[in-house]
Amino acid sequence: AAVTHSAISSIKKIFDQHMNFISLEKDLFTLKHVKLVDQPSAEIESSSSFYKFNSNKMQDPEPYINAVTSGLYAVFATLGALPIIRATKGHMADGIAKKLDKRMRDSLRDTRASMFMDNGLGFHRPVLILLDRNVDYSSPLMHSMNLQSICHDLLDLNLNYISVKQEVAAARPSPTGEKQYRTKVIDCSKDKTWQENKH
Repeated sequence: AAVTHSAISSIKKIFDQHMNFISLEKDLFTLKHVKLVDQPSAEIESSSSFYKFNSNKMQDPEPYINAVTSGLYAVFATLGALPIIRATKGHMADGIAKKLDKRMRDSLRDTRASMFMDNGLGFHRPVLILLDRNVDYSSPLMHSMNLQSICHDLLDLNLNYISVKQEVAAARPSPTGEKQYRTKVIDCSKDKTWQENKH
């Protein structure tokens, strides 16, 4: 639009706001890329595991709660919709729900910067249900017996790519006796078989 109307010279800066999530499909997003900047990379991966959250190894869950809150806020700011939030009490989901609710209320108070004033309020609001992994509602709700769900459960499916390791017969056996593998990577967004059969 700026090029069409010869208005490029009027643009001084461009800001990306509320980009704390990745849209993988029209109706699917992930917060997986969110990094906890105050932790080393090895710690980031292990900090989001179910085991870590439910053992005494979790030092401080606050950075993780803040990262998930920012990601969910970005999703709803992008949608322009103010959700009704419901969460299980007394654990991580409850902490995320409280922080997200506070952040949205603060946003509503600032009428100049609010993302929710046009169409976010009213009777047709989405419901955000936050559940801890201890409450296993996700399996019956999301993991039906279709190709997409099965691949998610059994294979290394990450950000629309499936990685499969295949053992290969080596021309010369390794001195240590280790097996050799080759990795096949499938791009789900371009794979015709996946698109036709995922549902």
